[in-house]
Amino acid sequence: MSPGAQELSLPVFGTEYAEDAAAFARLFFRAYLAQMAPDTIIVLDDIHHADTPEFREVLAVLLRELPNTVRCICISRTLPGGGVAELALAGKLPVIGQTALEFSEDEARCLVGLREPGHEKGIDVTAARGWAVGLVMIANQSSAPQLMSAMPLGQGNFQEVVGRLFLQNVPGDDQNTLLKLNLLPEINSGLADALLGPRVGSPVLERLFQMQLLVTRTGLGSGGFQFHDLLRDYLSRLFEARLPPEEQASLRERAARVLRDAGLVDAAVSMALQAEAWPLARELVIEHAEAMLSQGRRATLIEWGTRFPAEELEGWLLHWIGAAHVPDDAAAERWFSRAWEAFEKDGDLRGQWLTVIRAVLVKTSSWRTHGGLDGWTRRAAAILRGRQPDLVPRERMLVGVGMLRAVDYGEADEETAQAGVKMADELLQQLSNPTGEVPVDLRLLASEALVDHAVWSGRQDIFEQAVDSVASELNDPKVTPWVLGMWLVSFGAASGRYFSFSRRGFPYASAEDALRKAIEMGEREALRSVEFSGLYHLQLLLKLRNDFAGFADLVTRLSKIADSRFTTQVAVVADCRAAMHARQGSFVEAYRDCDTFMTAIEEANEPMVERWPHYVTKFQVLLADRRPAEAASLLADIVDRLDGGPRERVKICILAAAGFEAKWRGGAGYEEKLTEFMTALRTVNPSAILLNLPDLLAELLADALDRGIEVDLCHSVIQTRRLVPPMRRPAKWPWPLKIFVLGGFRIELDGTQFDLGSKSPTRALDILRVLALARDQTCPLESIHDWLWPDLDGDQAKPACEQAIHRLRKALGKGDFIVQREGRISLPPDKVWVDLSEWEARLNRGLSRKGDTTAPEKEQLLARFPGPPLSPGSLPSWAIPVADKVRDGYIDLAINVGRHWENAGEGFRAREAYLRALEYYPDSERVYQALIRERLSSSDPAAAVDDFSRYERAVGANGEYKSSHVIRTLVRPYLKS
Repeated sequence: MSPGAQELSLPVFGTEYAEDAAAFARLFFRAYLAQMAPDTIIVLDDIHHADTPEFREVLAVLLRELPNTVRCICISRTLPGGGVAELALAGKLPVIGQTALEFSEDEARCLVGLREPGHEKGIDVTAARGWAVGLVMIANQSSAPQLMSAMPLGQGNFQEVVGRLFLQNVPGDDQNTLLKLNLLPEINSGLADALLGPRVGSPVLERLFQMQLLVTRTGLGSGGFQFHDLLRDYLSRLFEARLPPEEQASLRERAARVLRDAGLVDAAVSMALQAEAWPLARELVIEHAEAMLSQGRRATLIEWGTRFPAEELEGWLLHWIGAAHVPDDAAAERWFSRAWEAFEKDGDLRGQWLTVIRAVLVKTSSWRTHGGLDGWTRRAAAILRGRQPDLVPRERMLVGVGMLRAVDYGEADEETAQAGVKMADELLQQLSNPTGEVPVDLRLLASEALVDHAVWSGRQDIFEQAVDSVASELNDPKVTPWVLGMWLVSFGAASGRYFSFSRRGFPYASAEDALRKAIEMGEREALRSVEFSGLYHLQLLLKLRNDFAGFADLVTRLSKIADSRFTTQVAVVADCRAAMHARQGSFVEAYRDCDTFMTAIEEANEPMVERWPHYVTKFQVLLADRRPAEAASLLADIVDRLDGGPRERVKICILAAAGFEAKWRGGAGYEEKLTEFMTALRTVNPSAILLNLPDLLAELLADALDRGIEVDLCHSVIQTRRLVPPMRRPAKWPWPLKIFVLGGFRIELDGTQFDLGSKSPTRALDILRVLALARDQTCPLESIHDWLWPDLDGDQAKPACEQAIHRLRKALGKGDFIVQREGRISLPPDKVWVDLSEWEARLNRGLSRKGDTTAPEKEQLLARFPGPPLSPGSLPSWAIPVADKVRDGYIDLAINVGRHWENAGEGFRAREAYLRALEYYPDSERVYQALIRERLSSSDPAAAVDDFSRYERAVGANGEYKSSHVIRTLVRPYLKS
């Protein structure tokens, strides 16, 4: 090993990696190998003892990750299979086989000759079968070839022969000493003296070392010795054969205590278990269990636990074995249940509290299932009402985290809820006053629990205190990636959807920044749960601001990293797919997705805190499919099982469904339902309302604006959710830019009148006028060149136009109001409203509809006409076609309304319609003809003649001196000669 590899900061095999050892291996070996000095050699000996599929997979990862500057030598009695064998077959792993390692006969004689010069030719070296140890023994013992030849050289027999040869050189007392020393995993003078007494073991080891008889030094100047594996195996068998069981157990227990006192805990536990010294073994396991778990050594702790007989498994041992099973929540729960029963029987209050807390934390963080969680939350609620045991600060914070989770995930009564409030306050107090006795990882877990609780309870003050208390520790190198990643997910979800957060110097610029950092960390550190959680909440955040551009890609990515074994992940992916399919109008697929996640949450036995968002997703699918009554009924079934923020959000969803039921079914009570919805919306955070259906939310808000209901709130929600205007493009929507051309040209920017003073760029505003009058507010640039710069050729008009567009964008303050693409220029329909377009749309709807019920709407449209486009003043040539179209449409409308009232026998109202049209178009032959006909049909020829006179004056003022033959024919009988 290289000297630089002594103290390395390396990843720990935490529970977050339990499901993907290969991913952790890649992460670990990359960190480990990156710190190796060039020309480092890593040696893995006796790997045949660990020849399992899991180990072979990890070993293959190591071999693939090796840089060119580091070599690895694996020593094994067999060639591992799996990925290691694949590397060997592919020629990427050189293999030195047994035949290459065995001594040939000539090599063997040379080796023996080094020990017995001149006698090598007379010694039968073939008996050693090429084994170096056998050759050494042959060189030292004249009887060795005969002894070795007398027994077949299987592995066990060879160890027996070597052992016998070894003991021929060791006196009887020394043999007993070696049998006892062999109990120690590593041997030095201190351990030997502690086990056997001063100056008993060390001299024996020194003599054997000098004789080079299967005993070596462990390092220069270390004072330690090491037995050859063959010798160890032989001495172990001899120990069991020579000594009675009672003496074996006594010596092993004594060795265990020596090892314990020397700090060799693993060896001490193993020896105590062999001795069946259960109290000592139990004491050692319980004392060191928590430290072992923090090192990722769960498998060792579980293996120790299985070696205890059932009657020796007391509460705390059961507790820690359960904690070691955390990656498998079902197995962990079984051990915790046994621990709870033991603690309850013994009256151990501290044990009960900590066991309940760990069980709750295991179940609430599990992606597999929440089955059994309700039982633990009930236990937590029961003990929460009682006395809290004396706990150290670290345990007290852990209890606070677990109890808060239990309250949030359980269906608590009022008393438990109040106890939860108290627990949250106590946890905040602890978090705000760090003592140094609580590890930073636990502090971040406490902050995360409080952030989630703040969302559940709607308490922004808790959220802010929870974040502020740990802000300075977010860059602490002692924070593990999994803890930081999950904290970032909780913070990003809460700050993005519920509580805005901004602090100077805070390391994350926004909620999205925090979530993307969590996703990057999940990818980099092979933490799929972090990556999955971050992606899920990122798609929610993007939907919150109406950004669906990359939604399908995010859903695909979630699907790829989800684990089909985990029902909660299956539910999340199906939930996202249901939202995607509903937006696409693919309701067959959407309902199939709903069935998938509803089945999954039942199988997972998810608590209501995790279940209700899936109900809301199905609610939105039903609403998108225009089935509001069914949608409301779905949520009505669960509303009474919720409290806090979720209850209020579900209730307002039900109100939204009731509003759409009235709107779509044409019910008379729509305005009342809409008012009720908007009033409720003011009392909750609107971020999660109709998250998958922003277009429907926009419809409700547009209707509310039209009726003057909660106008300020509507504007706030539209801005926060970045809602797009409905297809009908309502005038009262808070458009960023509104352009008025009817009755004169004016502009509103964000609801404020834009000053069109003398300093405004004329040609720039002309471009805006052209676009406002153009069909779909889009116009070819060549046409603008011809209309606005007719005296310039194309090469001169183009830069002049570009400069005018630049000035226009600068004047408006936002470049995205003007879109230039593929030789055309346009106004974006989601940002710009033009009164002409809205008026024409209403006119077309009015003229296309028949029946008496439409008359008031048409009359209102007639009365509220602002005037001809760009009036007053003469029109430029490019505006005349549009002005003529508006004139024709308005006159059609006036005649349509007038005829309606004539048919209804209300001539006065008909004349009002005609006269109003003449205010804007005083020379309209069609209007005068309709007006004069109505006068005559009402037996008022004098008024008809007066109207004719006005008509002739208007025609004359217009430069036309010939009046309509039809009109003159109508009034001729009443004209004076």
